[in-house]
Amino acid sequence: MRKEFRALVAAAIGAVVVAGAARAQLINPFGNDTVGISTDDAARVKAAIRSVLQQYVLSARQDWQSADGKRAGTATITRIYTENGRRCAMVLHSFTKGPGYPYHAPLCEVAKDDWRIAF
Repeated sequence: MRKEFRALVAAAIGAVVVAGAARAQLINPFGNDTVGISTDDAARVKAAIRSVLQQYVLSARQDWQSADGKRAGTATITRIYTENGRRCAMVLHSFTKGPGYPYHAPLCEVAKDDWRIAF
């Protein structure tokens, strides 16, 4: 069951659109209550992912922590590569404090600062 849940979370994260600050969105088809992440924390996760993608360096890392200190996490680039002429990166996000599952997401830049899940 845990493996299936991770796959579902990975699919949800697959809906991540990491773009410019105004366009970045985390779409969670299961609702915030299912994963237990607040809107504010989701924004912090997106900002961390956006930060490492802007660096586009292997092992780039960005930590974040919720305002109340109950949840924290880290986004790290674990692989950089090109696919069909596009810059791509495998990003690992792990919660370091509070509940949450780690996930890897392959993202490719489809336009300047517009990263999408790569299938």
